[in-house]
Amino acid sequence: MRTYKHLNKKLNKYAKETREKWLEDKFKEVDLIIKRNIMNQTFDTIKKFAIEKQKLIGDEITSPNDENNPDMQGVIILREDFNRVLKTMKTRKALGVDEITSELIQIAGTRIQDKLFKLVYGIYITGEIPENFNKNIIITPPKNSTAEKYNEYRTLSIMVHSAKILVKIIIN
Repeated sequence: MRTYKHLNKKLNKYAKETREKWLEDKFKEVDLIIKRNIMNQTFDTIKKFAIEKQKLIGDEITSPNDENNPDMQGVIILREDFNRVLKTMKTRKALGVDEITSELIQIAGTRIQDKLFKLVYGIYITGEIPENFNKNIIITPPKNSTAEKYNEYRTLSIMVHSAKILVKIIIN
């Protein structure tokens, strides 16, 4: 995975540098024509660049919402990933708005875990997040026993454990 990220970063950097150099060359050419005050040639040159650019990128431009856009096709969540996250979930943590503990999810039967997996998978695929995933309980415990100012408190956001599962799967 690191190799992919490294190569992807390197490729993106190269593409950006190449694109910037191409644009800089084209701008210099247009600027030179403008300085010579040849307006017809200026418009023709700009039109030629637009056509050239369209030929270069052609059909590669896809809408971010296009189902065929490879950038929008994430990695499929496997049941093994889900099970691994379940096993590594921390126990004895505060309850979210759904009041379900991580221990309950871990010891739940396969039927309940299957339904939870389908829920998490569905959210991942569609991108539609249920309302209770967005609701967090925010508490501000003091950093020390004599806390009086706002900066002497820490802010904790408690989210539902099923949302934590989804987040951990995405991060991994």
